[in-house]
Amino acid sequence: MRKPIVINDQEKFFDLDSEIERAADKDPYYKHATREVVAGFGWLGKLGSLLDYGCGVGQSLQQYFTVTDNYNCRVVGVDVSTGAINKIKARFNNTRYSFYKVSENNLEQLANTSMEGAYIIHVLHHTTDHEDIFREIHSKLVHNGKLFICDLTSNNLIIRFFRRVFILMPHFVKSKFNDDLVVDGAIPNKYKVNIALVKEQLERAGFIIEETGCGHLFVFIFSWLGKLTGLSSCNIYLRLYGLLARLEDGLLRRRLFRKQAELFYIRCIKA
Repeated sequence: MRKPIVINDQEKFFDLDSEIERAADKDPYYKHATREVVAGFGWLGKLGSLLDYGCGVGQSLQQYFTVTDNYNCRVVGVDVSTGAINKIKARFNNTRYSFYKVSENNLEQLANTSMEGAYIIHVLHHTTDHEDIFREIHSKLVHNGKLFICDLTSNNLIIRFFRRVFILMPHFVKSKFNDDLVVDGAIPNKYKVNIALVKEQLERAGFIIEETGCGHLFVFIFSWLGKLTGLSSCNIYLRLYGLLARLEDGLLRRRLFRKQAELFYIRCIKA
């Protein structure tokens, strides 16, 4: 069993990752796994202009369009990966959409106070210097512009354990998990995200936090088990998954369990 290579160069990894075709929206667990993002996109609403920070190959952008039906807005997407930018340009060929490769959190392609809203989806755990990112986005937003963030915390001890086991079997995992970030036995470096620190950094950057929430305790693991065993095609298993999801929602109302949540979101406004 070969131990996977951890690639610290995020640009290099996501260039490789951009070459993989995925169809995560066909996953039976996709709706539940992305519901916080869907709600966040609903909160952003039909903006006239939108910044997609860490746009990748366009999964989040397509989801925003699906939720809002706002295909006529001006979109600017930025990413560190040349491969991802090339892929998203081909996927969304529209004169109102622009996509740029950026480095060191620099958004020089955008004029200050030129965007009505922005989102950052599952980017923070692949980056450092979060406050620099927030300050740069803040400068590009109009007054009262919206920013939505959704990311992983790595707080849940059980999920952390299983992920460490899974990365010892990269090729097996890849064969079972089409949406997992494994490229030829290599994985990207990931950083633990401190929610309290992120909120402090957002406020120092000039944002007013409107709402913070969390999600997911053990349902991620249950979906992994379904994929590993083939039970994902079983209606009884999927109904049990739904029951567990409702139980999870109840538990997350308690502070003790919220501390173990694997996912968080923040909605904030430019002051």
